This record gives sequence, C-alpha cells and structure tokens, in this order.
Amino acid sequence: MKTLKILIFAVFAAIIFTLSALAEETKFTYFTDTETGTIHISGIVGDKAPETVIFPTEINGVKVTEINNMVIINEYGDGQYKAFDLKGAKHVVIPEGIESIGHDMFTGTQELETVKLPKSITKLPSYCFAGAKKLSRINLEYIQAISSFSFAGCTSLREVNLINAAKVGTSAFADTKELTIYAMEDSAAHKYATTNNIKFQKLSGFEKKAIKLYDLGLMKGTGVSPYGRRLFDLDRTPTRAEAVTMLVRFLGREKEALDKKRDHPFTDVPDWADGYVAYAYECGLTNGIAEKAFGSDMACTPEMYLTFMLRALGYSSSGQKPDFSYEDPWIFACEKGITPRQMNTSPFYRSEMVDMSYLSLTAKCKNTNRPLYIDMIDRGLFTEDQYEYWTK
Repeated sequence: MKTLKILIFAVFAAIIFTLSALAEETKFTYFTDTETGTIHISGIVGDKAPETVIFPTEINGVKVTEINNMVIINEYGDGQYKAFDLKGAKHVVIPEGIESIGHDMFTGTQELETVKLPKSITKLPSYCFAGAKKLSRINLEYIQAISSFSFAGCTSLREVNLINAAKVGTSAFADTKELTIYAMEDSAAHKYATTNNIKFQKLSGFEKKAIKLYDLGLMKGTGVSPYGRRLFDLDRTPTRAEAVTMLVRFLGREKEALDKKRDHPFTDVPDWADGYVAYAYECGLTNGIAEKAFGSDMACTPEMYLTFMLRALGYSSSGQKPDFSYEDPWIFACEKGITPRQMNTSPFYRSEMVDMSYLSLTAKCKNTNRPLYIDMIDRGLFTEDQYEYWTK
C-alpha cells in the first residue's frame, strides 16, 4: 500500500489569458506518493476556488505529477476519491510537467470559461469537464485519448483540435450543440464526429507537421482562433519575405537575426522582415532578385524555398563547381531528402513550405555530413528527447 500524507500548499496565481486582475493565493491539499516520491494535488482549500486557478509544478522542491481527487480517510493513509471542486473558477491553468488527471475529476465547473492544458497531459478521464456550460476555450491538440462524457454538456464549445486523438470515448462531447471537430480524415475523431452528427473539418498531415515544428520552437503560428485553435494559414501562398522569415526561424536563428543590426542593399523590404532578410543576405542564403530588389511581396516558388534550404544546409548554387542549379534544384533536393518528388503545383502554399522544412530536419549538412537536427541539438535548440518525442 502506498503511504500518503496530506498537507496544504499555497501558490500565487498569475492572471493569464490577457486578464487584468490582482494575483491571489490559492491553497491546495495534496498527498505524497512515497513509491514515486512525487506529489499529487487532491483539492482546493475552502468553500470556493479563486477565479483563476494555476496548479503548481512543485511543492517544497518536490515535483507535482498528477491532479488526483483522493482524500485521506484514516490514520493509516488509506484514501478514497472525492470530487475535485472548482466552484468559483473561471480559468484553469495546468502547467507543463504535470502528467495526468485522475478519473471522474472536476465538479463545480459551471463558471469555467477557459482551460490551458500542458503538452505533458495526453489523456483526459471520464466526466473531466462535464457540465462546464461556459467553457469556450481549451487546447486539445496534444490529447491522444478522451474518455466518455469528458465534455458532455459543454454547450459553449465551438472548436476543438483533435489532430492527435487516437481514441474518443462514447458521448465524449454529448450535448455540445454547435461544436466543430478539427482532425485528420478517417481518424477516430472523424469517425466520432460522423457517428454523432457533429460538424467536422479536415486537417492535413501538413498541419500535424506544423504543430511539431511549433513544438520544437522552429515555427510560429499566424495566430489563434477566438476559441483557442492554433492557426498556421497553410493554404496561403507565402511571399519571399515570409519565406525567408520562416527559414530563419526554422534554423533557430531568429534571436540572432533580430539582436544585431545588419545591412542589406534592398529597398523593398518591410520593417518587420528587415532583420530576417539582412541575416539571410549576410549568410549567403539569398541574393535578392536584382541589385536593390529583394522581391519581398513576390510570391515564393518551391524552387526559391528549396534554394534557401539547400544553401542553409551548406550547399551552393554558384561558383566553379556548384552543388545544384537554382533554376532546377529538384533532383538534388530529392537526393538530399528535402522533398520526395518534384512538385508541379501552382501556386506554392505554406503547407508545402512546412513539409520541406520538416523533411530537412533529417537532411545532411554539407560541412558536417550529419542530419540538420543533430546540429540543432548541439546548438541547444532542443534536446534529443524532445526531438524524438515531437517527431515520433
């Protein structure tokens, strides 16, 4: 039997989701699992939760791994489950590092409006947020399994991104009325939406790759929907300025590009792109379309982006022995694994740009003969574990 002890912990809750209010103290009950040496938070002290509840990631230097609605019932440390009451809470934030939420979790969700979940939580239990009629914003793109009735009666939910959900339980979104489920075609979420007559919007494999690049810190989205779904505008043609900006971010050089003022000869670069273009020009990633013209507003073509990427990998399209031709980089790019085929699509969309970037992670750099992602790990952009986790 696990030995448990119950204590009270106070954490100062910062106000997020662009709310403007004073920080307030939240007191939690918790128990320590002596088998794992970690802490499970079991409830909130008092008759009413504060408007914003932010769970702590550690207590007295000990890691918090679970939100678990168990309470101690005797001196031997035996426990039983009791509802975790969120009465009074409008916003809940569960930070990165907390790994799971116990079963049949929250009650008192009537005023709950927003929930922020970490990437580390991949499963939601039955009835988790059931009855949260005002809940309109929650990020679910990292959730792999949603149990029965998790969001039953959440009538204010309008959009959920279930791109990674391999399991959606019976009546998980019962009585949600105007919900749209975003997910991959023929996925568990798609089948659930079809079976339960819920509006469905197809997401592509490009979207999944964009999220992975975002998680590795190599891409920024274009914003979020009013209901919290991250947006990437993948069906839009990028300009040359946007393409170079994405390239610099993908290479993990954004801070370097913006921290130092650099010169370039181009007169048609907007202020927001100036640092990115100047960095790319200084590093030989781009030469512009004319002596003083970068072509910032010109639509980017796949040949252009392939050239940017190949140069970033250390290959050259000029000199006495060029590695590839700027006019036709396809054969060389296919050999290096940046693209599996030549594209005949016109126009060129941000989705294909994401695909090329993602495939380039495993392409070998000319100077090191190692995959690009290894060089990125060496530069501290992410760890090997993070790379394996987000690209699996």
